[in-house]
Amino acid sequence: MFKNSGIHIHIVGCSPRSGTTLMQEMMVACYRIDHHCEHERSLFKEKIRFGGVTCTKHPHEVQYAGGALRANKNLYFIYMVRDPRDVVVSRHANFPGAYFTGLDFYLRAERCASRLADHPRFIVVRYEDLVRSPDSVQEFLERRLPFLERLHRFSEFHLHAKVSQDSSQALNGVRPPDAKSIGGWRNHLPRVSAQLRKFPAANDVLIRYGYEQSTKWTEILPPANDQDALSVISEREGLKNAFRMKWKVIRRTSRYWLRLKAK
Repeated sequence: MFKNSGIHIHIVGCSPRSGTTLMQEMMVACYRIDHHCEHERSLFKEKIRFGGVTCTKHPHEVQYAGGALRANKNLYFIYMVRDPRDVVVSRHANFPGAYFTGLDFYLRAERCASRLADHPRFIVVRYEDLVRSPDSVQEFLERRLPFLERLHRFSEFHLHAKVSQDSSQALNGVRPPDAKSIGGWRNHLPRVSAQLRKFPAANDVLIRYGYEQSTKWTEILPPANDQDALSVISEREGLKNAFRMKWKVIRRTSRYWLRLKAK
């Protein structure tokens, strides 16, 4: 039933630095994937195929998930979630001296993801679970994606992965899954404080995904400094940009539907 149905798995994230590259490289190395992108490709730029399994990833495209899932019954999304405090202190190899991303994208992504929480083809994976218990996450994915043909265990993906230079930089090097990056936010409390002051709704996310039970943890935060809120990826706010994004979502998902229909 599944073998010739043209399955497409698209990996998206709550934010840049949420583990989308790691998840894609694990999928490509550990399953029989017929088509995949080298590092990152928009769902709307990938060729529509009606055979085999395709796997792509783009951390910014969760906002398109609802319309795309309605258009394509053979499309699955894997949504990577990570502790927002670790997201905002994560570094990228290309920008070693700066914080890469803030909480603005995270909260916009969460608004989209929350509407799809019960969708059978929208699968949520916590980054922390992936690096702590990769094989357990693999078993979970196989229950949700029964068409997958396993080749290797997630815990051994580094032995089989053939990654692009861009992916290697995003991963800060190919290595076994490890939990060393979890909780690193505790070494960057001024940064966390600045981001939480600017985006207090992140506390709701922490509780929703079980990272905290209440807001009591914020008692350890120092006074916020505006300088510590700066990120490489600039924040875009306001009604004008929100309207532009809504129009972009409608336009792209409509074109995607038309491409599918034409096939």
